[in-house]
Amino acid sequence: MLKLGWCQSAMADARDHVFEMTEKEINIFL
Repeated sequence: MLKLGWCQSAMADARDHVFEMTEKEINIFL
């Protein structure tokens, strides 16, 4: 159960990180 929770939080962190990078890239293109 703990491992599943860690995996979910890690996935959420990675998703947020990718979103931030994508947002910065979009700002550069605009």
